[in-house]
Amino acid sequence: MKYIVLALALAGCGEANWGPQSEQPCEMYHGNYLHTIIKCGDYYDDLVVLCDENGNYKRPLNCVTPTEVYEIVADNKPCKDCGCITQNVCEPLK
Repeated sequence: MKYIVLALALAGCGEANWGPQSEQPCEMYHGNYLHTIIKCGDYYDDLVVLCDENGNYKRPLNCVTPTEVYEIVADNKPCKDCGCITQNVCEPLK
């Protein structure tokens, strides 16, 4: 699987130092996108599927928007000045 960090500066997110890294982009609007991992220290760890706002790919009905990810991060930061990490996960390109 391929990972890349989504920068959510307003939510105070830092860079990921866990999981395999890839030079290939992995965005919610790519066809090989699978899900997004959200980690806020040891306090919060979740997996969500972002909606394809362009409508090019079928996503589950319970997909979340980038705004909802921002809210999840804002609500689950372990402290005011702490941050969270978000990573998109994509299938490898063949």
